[in-house]
Amino acid sequence: MTPHTLRISGRYVVPRPLTLSQLSERLECSLEEARALAGVHRFPHAFIDRDGKWRIPVADVDAYVRWSAVPRAREEVTEDL
Repeated sequence: MTPHTLRISGRYVVPRPLTLSQLSERLECSLEEARALAGVHRFPHAFIDRDGKWRIPVADVDAYVRWSAVPRAREEVTEDL
């Protein structure tokens, strides 16, 4: 069993959305930075649950990490030239 998965009829099918705290750990940033990213809609499927807490889908976080890594990779290639 992996953490952050949703169980339906005894099967784990969809990763459970991350909290802001989990997001900040995954992105290695402060809680305030994670809150700001969620607030400016960097994660298109993020939502605020009925308790008023942000929930960010893992797929959105993975896409953000891939997207944000592209400029850095280009900068590293340019620096090597």
